[in-house]
Amino acid sequence: MTKKQFLILTAFAIFALTSCNQSDSNSSTAANNSSSSETKTKAPKNEGAFDNPNKLCATLSQNGIGELKEWKNPMEMGWGSLTDYYQFGPQKDGVGMQNNIAYYLEGTETAVSNLTINLNINNSSDKKNALKFLADVTEKTFVSLSSTVPTDLTKAILASKDYKGEVNDFEVSNELEKSKLETWKVIIKKK
Repeated sequence: MTKKQFLILTAFAIFALTSCNQSDSNSSTAANNSSSSETKTKAPKNEGAFDNPNKLCATLSQNGIGELKEWKNPMEMGWGSLTDYYQFGPQKDGVGMQNNIAYYLEGTETAVSNLTINLNINNSSDKKNALKFLADVTEKTFVSLSSTVPTDLTKAILASKDYKGEVNDFEVSNELEKSKLETWKVIIKKK
């Protein structure tokens, strides 16, 4: 190593150590002044649950009906995410399909606008348990949204009744889609 290389290396090491010490002293000063600076700075915008799709997908994935897929816009069809259908309860006549439930989320690249909990009642003899499961998942969903379940929504779900209401920043409905099978949808929309 030449003398010139040694001097450059030494200067770099001194600079790096000095920068680290300044950073440490700045962080301790910042920690000491944090309470006073917090009152001087503008508070960040209060981010709602629908304003961070990836975070919402991760949170809802903990509710026991499966993991939501990545938030994306497949083939430019619109932004969204969904779970696979979660099967539960007995099969119809021991051989048919079980009841199943899934999440569907829709929105833009940066925000969710609609969240649907879709329940298919494939085994009508287990309808009561299926509706109870929908009510339980709905309650977990509102906890994930840091919100309360709207008054009378749980009663409407358990009684197989349509429902429309509002809570906090959301419009909420429970709707029957009747076809060859009975499908109930709890739809939560951002106001």
